[in-house]
Amino acid sequence: MRAVTNRSFWRRKARRPPWESVTLTVQCMVQVEPDGGEKIGTFGGSGNIDAKNQIAYENVPPGRYVLRGHPNPYSENQQSDPVTIDLKGGQSAKVTLNAK
Repeated sequence: MRAVTNRSFWRRKARRPPWESVTLTVQCMVQVEPDGGEKIGTFGGSGNIDAKNQIAYENVPPGRYVLRGHPNPYSENQQSDPVTIDLKGGQSAKVTLNAK
């Protein structure tokens, strides 16, 4: 049996029949952190959006938060503009982040 090197593997891949398709999936994330930056003992974190392009954070304490979206992995210029929200107790908020 002949060993397959990267070079021969990619050469064979390049000769795919034109009717074959390749699906690429880009995973996107949303980050939430307290206004003023992350601190020990405060709510914050990140998560992946679902198939409906949504994410829900539950049991978030009242306060002012900054949300950002980005692909995963990402570079700084791929982050969405930050959106600041002010959550009051018992409220929920719907936020839209626009991708760059």
